Amino acid sequence: MMTNIRDIFADIDSTRSINVSDPLMIDVPERCRGHVGASGPNFNVVIQNIRSINQNFDSFRILLNRLNLNEDLIVLTECFLPSVANLPELDNYHSFRTAKSLNKNDGVVVYVKEGFDVMVYEPSYLEEVTCLVVTYKKEYAFVCMYRSPSHSNIEKFMNSVDQVIHEIRKFQRISLVGDINIDIKIDNDDNRSSDYLNLLASHGLFSTHLLITHDKKCLDHCFVKLKSPSKTIVCNSTVTDHSSIIISLSKGPRREKSIPKLWKKVNHNAVIEELSKISWVELLKDKSSNESTNLFLTMVKNAMNNHTTIKPISRRKRTMKPWVTPGLLRCIKNRLCQKCNSKDNLPTL
Repeated sequence: MMTNIRDIFADIDSTRSINVSDPLMIDVPERCRGHVGASGPNFNVVIQNIRSINQNFDSFRILLNRLNLNEDLIVLTECFLPSVANLPELDNYHSFRTAKSLNKNDGVVVYVKEGFDVMVYEPSYLEEVTCLVVTYKKEYAFVCMYRSPSHSNIEKFMNSVDQVIHEIRKFQRISLVGDINIDIKIDNDDNRSSDYLNLLASHGLFSTHLLITHDKKCLDHCFVKLKSPSKTIVCNSTVTDHSSIIISLSKGPRREKSIPKLWKKVNHNAVIEELSKISWVELLKDKSSNESTNLFLTMVKNAMNNHTTIKPISRRKRTMKPWVTPGLLRCIKNRLCQKCNSKDNLPTL
């Protein structure tokens, strides 16, 4: 029993994160286009800490031209909005801004492509964070946030995040993005990250990346709750010392991997023995290199098929979902055994 428990703990410890995206780190903005789906079948979002929209928006325009992604949504954080009278215009986009500012650096600005019938609002009940919520077609909800690093205690911030996500819980595809100033990279030294990640996980949101975005830390976040695949890129930016985050959300359904019900076992010794008896002279007789290659592959394939045994996987070893690991399966079995052996058949955990 103790050996099984140790195996379970080892499997749990080896699972460092739940992958909801396939993150990439790219140095040159022009290279991002080859890894991001086209706007239309995908919902493309760019997130950037701009650190004064008045001073750095021209540099951000250049970045957008280099990316050439035809973004559907642009999220800018740390915009220094108290000193901004009018937002810079961006052709073919509508702009929205937060009204509340906690300090001179504060503010979130979003640009939404024309033609998208969105609703944008600023929750009034939030504390120690500025936020805009963008909703689209009763399906997508984007929580765009900036949290100043001057607030070391995150209790009020956590309550605010909990409230806003609970408010939009009926949306099928929820994303939380922005500069949160909490380090969530693997093996980080930020003792606040566990509570923060656990809160978002309780709402079904998981990070699309754990890559460094500023000062050797992962401070610019993107969390998603999706039923479709997504792609995330952390791109080196010349706008500020924060990297740009690009996320492409597929509008199609996620295709779950089918659970195998059969397993194959190859008798390699028998395959080698059969191949050793073949006369390979046929490969060299008046044949082109392509024909010889195809014939060679056919011979090897036939030998493999002749000595391959296919058997069904027993139900006790078959998992119902792709994410169920062998260790988790053993954990479930151990729990059920404890339940059956307990007094009055009550579960003991």
